[in-house]
Amino acid sequence: MKKGLRVGLLVLVIFTMTFSAARADGVSAGVKVGTLGVGPEVGFTFSKYLGARVGFNYLPFSFSGEKGDVDYDFDLNLQSVSAILDLHPFKNAFRVSGGLFYNGNTLDASGKSSSGKFKIGNHKYPAALVGNLDGNIDFNDFAPYCGFGIDTTFGKSRDFGLTLELGVLFQGSPKVDLSADGPLSGNPIFQRDLAKEEEKLKDDLDSFKFYPVISVGVTYRF
Repeated sequence: MKKGLRVGLLVLVIFTMTFSAARADGVSAGVKVGTLGVGPEVGFTFSKYLGARVGFNYLPFSFSGEKGDVDYDFDLNLQSVSAILDLHPFKNAFRVSGGLFYNGNTLDASGKSSSGKFKIGNHKYPAALVGNLDGNIDFNDFAPYCGFGIDTTFGKSRDFGLTLELGVLFQGSPKVDLSADGPLSGNPIFQRDLAKEEEKLKDDLDSFKFYPVISVGVTYRF
């Protein structure tokens, strides 16, 4: 687990302790699953209109695809910590939310070639001379969030319920770093082509700067 994520978990603990010390009118605990992964969430009620949540999300998985001019095997690691304020304008389950995420989402890429060549930038290179073509893609460490949803236990006590969340995480444009360890790694022409491939990969992934957040969960309010 990366160092930054450990810092994020510490932030989660601090938020939990802070909200608890504020003697919230109600506390809930639950688990949710969605486009950010799976994880626990703790909620606090401060009035008939206002609540807050802290949570942790995690899910690793792998997939393959063509980005730029190269076929890649991707390892996606979803990991984030959230601190969210909820406004319940009608004093019921419906909520409008805004907050901040510690964003540890990363994407590792490994180039593969079935033809024995890589097309990188403006040239084709023998895979044996390129060596291992690896990439790391990440986003802003801190990302604002806005959304809306429901929590069927809001305003109640000692009750099980459901949560639903729809929103957008503004995590910024991807930061792409490609590297190769073959005999061509020090060649200036190859390095220029590698930089062009980084830009192509960045353009292909740029839509992820607005990351859709969809989740469902179960919760219990004490």
